[in-house]
Parts: sequence; C-alpha cells; structure tokens
Amino acid sequence: MRAGIRYSLNVQVTSIHAFAEKVSLITNGNDPVGRAAALQLALQGSYVIVGDPGGEGANGLDDLLDMGTLASAINADGASAEGAKALAAGVDEKFERLDLLVNVFSGDDDGIAAAEGMITAASGLMEPRPKARIVNVYRLADMSGVEPIEAATVRLRAELPAHFQVNSVAYVTDTAAPDDVARVVLFLLSGESKAIRGETVKIR
Repeated sequence: MRAGIRYSLNVQVTSIHAFAEKVSLITNGNDPVGRAAALQLALQGSYVIVGDPGGEGANGLDDLLDMGTLASAINADGASAEGAKALAAGVDEKFERLDLLVNVFSGDDDGIAAAEGMITAASGLMEPRPKARIVNVYRLADMSGVEPIEAATVRLRAELPAHFQVNSVAYVTDTAAPDDVARVVLFLLSGESKAIRGETVKIR
C-alpha cells in the first residue's frame, strides 16, 4: 500500500516568476502597505520603483536593496500633480514602460483625486502593455467612507481602455496588518484575478 502525501491546508504555492520582468510603481514606499507590496513584488521578480515623498532616499529601500532586488526610489509625492508627473517621468527614463501601478493614498476625496491624477500621468506608459493592472489602496478610519471609493473605481473601469484592469482595496488602519493588505494587492495584480474588474475589496 502506497503511503499518501499529506499537504498542510495553509501551504501557499507561489512562483518567483509570477511578476518576472514586470515594471511596478508603488506611489509611496514609505507607507507600511506600500513598503510591504514593494517587497513582495520585488521578491517575485518585478522591477520595482517606489515613490519617496519624504525624501528619505535609500533609507526607505533598505530591505529591498539588502536582498539584491531590482529596486529604486524617486523623490516625489504622487499626491500632487507635479509629483505624479515626476514619478511617471522617472519610470519612463528608467524603463520606458509600466505594467503595474499601486496607488497608496488616504481614502478621502483628496486621495481619490490623487489616485486618478497618478493614473492619468502613468497611462501613456501603461497603454501599450497587454496586461496593464492598477490597484488603488486607500486608508480609512472606518468603512463609512467607502462608497465614494467604490463609485470612483467603477467609473475608472468604464473610462480606461478595455485591456486595463483597475480595482481598489479599502482598509481600516487600526485593524488591518500591512502585510495582509499587501497580499490582497498582489492577488489583484496577478493573473489569478483577471475576472475581477472595477471592484473594491474591503478589509476591516
């Protein structure tokens, strides 16, 4: 009788090639969720550029650089129109393309507007890419402010080219662990989520 092989139910099978040679932009690498998403993307083979609003330079990338990943920072704040243009210009100068965009902003009207401005600034780099994916990550004190986020996400889905995939993650800052939020972001950036478009995932 052949012995069976048992697998633990919590085993996660991931491939380091899932994001190989994809160019990713994280608008705020100093934010805990942005930093976690950047780290996970880099470990899975992506070229990662992070926005560095505070001008901390390499200090915001120590973990990535210590692991030998392909990461760099741009001293710009994607929350402003000038910062969004600077981030897009930095990606253009280095790679001339962008596959994955992760906007990390507050969940108020200013944050929603900032995400849309960043998408506008980066869309020219993303449009030629066959699998352009965008995830907007919004910080909320509670879920009472999620409706404008959901409406904006649905509208973006309708306005962007058909091959763009755009979704949002809204999370409550006091209860959601940054690494857990980042894992949801990576799922939405992956091919496994290709049927999910214009949706807002709520993490309480």
